[in-house]
Amino acid sequence: NGDLVWVGAQLCIFGLESRVDLNNVLCTAVALDPAAGRVEVRLATGDSARVRPSNLRAPVRDESSLQQGDVAVWFTDKGIRLSDDPETRRQFVGAAYNGDIESLRWGLQHGLDVNTTDETGWMLVTPLMMAASGGQPEALDFLIEHDADLDLRIESRSSMATLNPEMSKITALAMAAKEGNAREVKTLIDAGADADLPAGNRLFTPLMMAVDQGHIEVVEVLVAAGALQCTADAFGNTALMKAALRQDTRMLTILNDRTATDLANDQGFTALAQAAAACAVDNVAFLLSRGANVHIQSNNGDTALTMAASSTKGSAETQLAVVEMLAHAGASLDIHCKHGSTALMFAAEDGRVELVKLLMRLGATLELRDEDGRTALARAQQVKPPNDKQQSIVLLIQAHASARAVSQAQSSQINRLSEIDASRFLEAGGAQKNLANELFRSGNFSNALAGYHACLALLPVKVDIQDIPVQQLVCAVQGNVAACHIKMAEDREQNLQPAA
Repeated sequence: NGDLVWVGAQLCIFGLESRVDLNNVLCTAVALDPAAGRVEVRLATGDSARVRPSNLRAPVRDESSLQQGDVAVWFTDKGIRLSDDPETRRQFVGAAYNGDIESLRWGLQHGLDVNTTDETGWMLVTPLMMAASGGQPEALDFLIEHDADLDLRIESRSSMATLNPEMSKITALAMAAKEGNAREVKTLIDAGADADLPAGNRLFTPLMMAVDQGHIEVVEVLVAAGALQCTADAFGNTALMKAALRQDTRMLTILNDRTATDLANDQGFTALAQAAAACAVDNVAFLLSRGANVHIQSNNGDTALTMAASSTKGSAETQLAVVEMLAHAGASLDIHCKHGSTALMFAAEDGRVELVKLLMRLGATLELRDEDGRTALARAQQVKPPNDKQQSIVLLIQAHASARAVSQAQSSQINRLSEIDASRFLEAGGAQKNLANELFRSGNFSNALAGYHACLALLPVKVDIQDIPVQQLVCAVQGNVAACHIKMAEDREQNLQPAA
């Protein structure tokens, strides 16, 4: 019936006198001549391994065309079909990866299906998949012309497939996208391949695979072809969210579907929150320019700002830049997320001195408490074992709290000096302040702090807004107190730096 088969008979090698039993020789039947009643094969020169399709001869009908080293087999009974032989399938599928069109043509002429599958260690693939993955445009065109299934997805039963779940049930288009083969991606789409078929248990689309691997040209081809950008994988992540994690805004600019901007994944994180968590400054800036919502909270109550404040990715500089950018875009500094934590609490507990300074400068509330009733100050104080960074943060928060409390008292407890001799306060307080200033300039911040407190003790607690000279002196001294605390904290932090 024209099938290629294994045969169990004698093997005759032309040019040699000896005959050997077929069962002891590794060879591949390549052509059946039913009329002559024989199968003709060729062995690799000096090698008894199976013959690859590229080494095979066309079938012959008479012995006069055979040369020395050719093999002729006279068969007595049939064995298995050639298409059932694992080695033959592997050679046929491998020919597509190598762009060997002649071997592909020979296989199709001799009964192999264009969608023949081979398990390459941990996944089942077809010739079309391998041509797409290997970047073989001519082989791809050949297989498409011979009606290869463009959207065929095969689920591998191999235990190794569990290590690569996104590669199970993958299409030829997805394989080309994953490998960055833009030309093959376009060829398959033009031929009618579905651009949005997901692969594996993770449901990655070709667009997601291209974004994940950073293949910008492939992303451009898929977006131009209308690939869906709001489709989510098994975890709710879109292509935009995957692009937001990369330190490259070019991918974000290509993904132009604005309806995907504020979509959230299964944990409630948007693309902006994920970019902030990665401390990807340029990506955060781009998404904000597109109108990303800074107020969206995740399932745990996190916003993009709290994600940035608690992030361990990026550098200290990029973290500060992202936090400040989000704050200026209107993000709240005092949002309570999981367990009632705020951005300032995260920073204080983690020893982020510069971030604590930034958040306080931006106006973060110091008195907020988490679910355990702890303020940012308390969380910094409770770090065990205590370290110099935490102690610096404690001093910074205390100084800031002191300055803020005095400022609030200044504005809320007003009393006209009236009969009190304001000049006496100015003279005594001014003299004490000058002494403290000298200590500050000499770097003796501890004694300067004591001097400023002594100055405040000489001045009235309640001052009417009309008593401008006295009010100015009180405010100036309060600022000096805060400056002393900051300088002392900076000195402690510098002492932590290793010697050059």
